[in-house]
Order: sequence, then C-alpha cells, then structure tokens
Amino acid sequence: MILACLMLLWGSTVLSQKKTITLGVAPHMDGGDQVEKNMYALLGQWPGIEHIITPSDPDELFDKLLEYEEKGYEIDGIVIAGHGSSDYPRIDLGEEPLDASAVDVDTLQEEVDRLEKSVEDRRAKGLPTDRHEASLQENRARIDRLNSISKVMAPGAEVKLINCSPAATKEGETFVNNLAKVLVSDKGGKVVASKADVNVDQVTRLSGKLFATSSDGETVPLYDFFADGEWVQFPIPVTIDFDDVPTTYDENAEKKKALLTGNEWAEKGVTFSAKKNLGTTSTVLGHTNYSSPPNGLTPGLPPWNRTGPEQGDNAEDSLTITFTKPVLQASITVIDNAPGRGDSITFFGEDGGILKTMSMGNGVYSHSEVRPAIKRILIKEEANDGDDVAYDDLSFSY
Repeated sequence: MILACLMLLWGSTVLSQKKTITLGVAPHMDGGDQVEKNMYALLGQWPGIEHIITPSDPDELFDKLLEYEEKGYEIDGIVIAGHGSSDYPRIDLGEEPLDASAVDVDTLQEEVDRLEKSVEDRRAKGLPTDRHEASLQENRARIDRLNSISKVMAPGAEVKLINCSPAATKEGETFVNNLAKVLVSDKGGKVVASKADVNVDQVTRLSGKLFATSSDGETVPLYDFFADGEWVQFPIPVTIDFDDVPTTYDENAEKKKALLTGNEWAEKGVTFSAKKNLGTTSTVLGHTNYSSPPNGLTPGLPPWNRTGPEQGDNAEDSLTITFTKPVLQASITVIDNAPGRGDSITFFGEDGGILKTMSMGNGVYSHSEVRPAIKRILIKEEANDGDDVAYDDLSFSY
C-alpha cells in the first residue's frame, strides 16, 4: 500500500441553468514521486472529470476556479490531489501549499479590524497612514476574494480530504472547516475528511479486491486506483433568512413591493410555493418575534385576522418548500399566533413518502435523516383561528 495525501471535492446535482463541470486539480510538478503518479492516475479514472488544472499555489487555484464562473459554469465536482501531513494539515500544490493561512477568513477580518483602528488613530495624531491603508486594502481584497469562491460551486457540493489525518487534531479540524466555508458556504455542502492516514494504491490482482474499497465504500475494479481512509463529515448548512429581498408588506399590511415568485433562492437549492400572495413582512398581527429580524416569509397576505372560510388553509396560509437536491437536515422557525389548532408540518422523502409529521405552533421545527433524504416540506394551517402565519430562518444541510 502507498500512503498518500490528497483532497477530493465532488459533487452535486445542478440547481440552475448554468453549464456544469467536474474538475480535477493536481499539483504542478515535474516528474513526481510514485505517490504523485498514483494521484494523477486516480484523477484520470475519476468518473465525470472533464478538465484537470495544475495550480502552483492557492492564489492560482482560486483564480482558476473563479474563471469558470466568468465562463458561465457551475462546478459540481472537484478532485484535488496533493501531499500533506497530519502535523501540518495542507495540500501541496507545487510551489506553495494550500494550508490554514490560505483559508482563514476570521483571522484576516481581525487584521482588517486592527488596521482600521490603527489608521484612525494615526490620522488623529497627524501621522502617515499610507502603509497601513495599503495593507488594509490588501486584506479587504483577500477577504472579498475568498468570500466569492463558493459562488461558483453547485449546491450540495462535497469536499473530501484524502489527506494524512487532517481531522485527527483540533488544528486539522479548523483547517477543514475553514476550507469548507471558502468552497461551499454560499450554497451549502460538506467536507469529508479522514481521521487516519489515507492509502492510495492500485488493485493489481483479484485477491486485492477483497481489501480495496473506494472512498464511497464500493469495491474497486481490477486495475483501478483507490483511496481509502477513516472518514468523518463536516456539513456546512445553508440559511435563508428572507432579509435579502425587499419587504413586501409593512406593519399595516400595506403592499409596498412586488409579490415573490418563490424562486428567489433557487440558486441556493430551494424554492417556495403558495397558492397566492407569497411575500415578506416584518409583522404578523403585531407580532415581531422573528428569529432574525427584520423580515419573515408569509403566504396568503393580505388581509390578516379574517375568520370564517377565508381563514386557515382556505386563506392560503400553507407553504410548500422544495429542495432541488434532497437534504439530510432541515429546520425552520414558525411564527403562529394561535398555535395548536390543527396546524402541521410534514417532511417528505424523494419518493413522496412521509418521513415525519408534527403539530405546529410557535417555535423551531427540524428533522434529520440519514436516508432517505428530505425532498419537500409542507406547512399547513387549516384551523379557523383568526391569525396569520410567517416563517423565518430556513436552514438545511446535505
């Protein structure tokens, strides 16, 4: 067996009209040792890879990823191969490794905060600020660039680190989590990292098939390469707070902006549907207990507080949430001023079967699955209870 350290990121079903592509990333090298040659062979047989890029450092890697967005692509899979080690989590790219310093946005932001204060203090004292302002702009640009990278990725992308024990230490876990934030935070995804060293080898005889499994647990065909490790997952959820669109209704139920279509968050992997009048509001019958002000999502508006056949489900207060790619966990905050009178929330699987149904009132409702995954959520208000309902902070992960 040959021990190797490489990183794999692959992917997801496309959730937009963009062209999709799967990439391989290998370290820029001349010749290479046997491990690196096995890495190249693994990339060559990886299903779906269309392009292989060979960056020499993290900046070149990120530049090349962003170029695909400029060309109209959404990256639904990446395989990155490179040496690393358990005591120094990294992926070698030739000249400069992809390591913790390359993806630590929080530390960069702390440096920006420090420089901003320093510039302000020096100006107050009449001291030169040119050098400090140049450093400030450089760090701001680095943060903006790192924050933009995940926008080129498809929803639900997976990052797999086949690296020498990257998840075995606290420092390694921090590196893995920060890398995940850079690559998949915009549309959600997860990192799968190994707590142990990773074996990369080739099945050269039939007896080897008894011991060789691929990273997804499947038996490896004869003469194929494989990478095997002890995997743990680091999911990065998506949160929709409904504050990134104009407020449809004010506190008096007066319509201020156009109604929503429900497709405003489709690029993040989720759509919403109501029978009519889907919009956002800051108030539900004078209630402002949103988990993240100012707005929540509400169907069936206006009017509010109408009793009889116009209330409950007949008032179109129900909401359907559909995930383009099934998710393993989902939660949402419900604002319902008259709970417990027949309202319900139901989670459905890919086959349309019911996974779980709960009575609904004020609060956070969540459900997690290993398999089958959650494809759709139906929130139904069917009691004539003289109130209105709104929703906030939908969170889901793959």
